[in-house]
Amino acid sequence: MRILAIDTASEQVSVAIGSASAVEAAFHIASDRRHVEALAPAIKLLLGNLGITVHDLSAVAVDVGPGLFTGMRVGIATARTIAAMAELPLVGVDSLTAVAFGALRVSPSDVDSADVVVPILDARDR
Repeated sequence: MRILAIDTASEQVSVAIGSASAVEAAFHIASDRRHVEALAPAIKLLLGNLGITVHDLSAVAVDVGPGLFTGMRVGIATARTIAAMAELPLVGVDSLTAVAFGALRVSPSDVDSADVVVPILDARDR
């Protein structure tokens, strides 16, 4: 199972392709809010480096915020287009949940109910 993950909710553009067990390829750039110019070439680069097409993916995941409104629109529109074109499931992931699970460094199914993580994002640039 390969998932294309897109994050454009901040000033950066991040794209990754991977599975539940590993990230196969990743791209991250400080785009200075130029998400439109950076996102499609980043996706094309990762797919090309892996020698696959969008039809080899199992799903598309996209950050749905909180975050920069224009950045999220670019990411969500791109994710929806790819998912529709390749007939893939589309999953929205909120930024705070992603930060929390990243802090725990475990999979969501391994989180103990006693674990407490309070994710915080800098809202000044949002």
